[in-house]
Amino acid sequence: MLSWLAVLSDSLHVLFMIAWAFGLPLLFWHRWPRLSFACTLYAVAFVILSQLSHQLLGECFFTTLSRSLWASAGVHADGTFTGRLVNWVAGVRPTTETAVLIWEIAIVGTAVAAAWSLLRHLRRRPPSGKTLSHPC
Repeated sequence: MLSWLAVLSDSLHVLFMIAWAFGLPLLFWHRWPRLSFACTLYAVAFVILSQLSHQLLGECFFTTLSRSLWASAGVHADGTFTGRLVNWVAGVRPTTETAVLIWEIAIVGTAVAAAWSLLRHLRRRPPSGKTLSHPC
């Protein structure tokens, strides 16, 4: 049972990271403004939760949860989740320091992109209470 919870935790972690990664282009490409705005809000929440987690736990709360669940199930899960994911996808095992550095760079990039997207969105909105009129 605990191994299933560990797998579920890792699966949710991957899904949240995939949603984040696929949403990044929409912070720059505003073809669908509502979707871009939703991705901007998600990116902001992602950055805030990531930074709070790293300040309080020293790592992502999903990594802490996963490691705890795997340990309770009797399986040793070494390193960070991101490191294990990179090893699984690319076949290389980054050090914890390298994985954290790359993650921090990605978070800074996300924060900058989300801020730019949010400012762009706010500039394009008409003042509250006013509607745009059409000549026809």
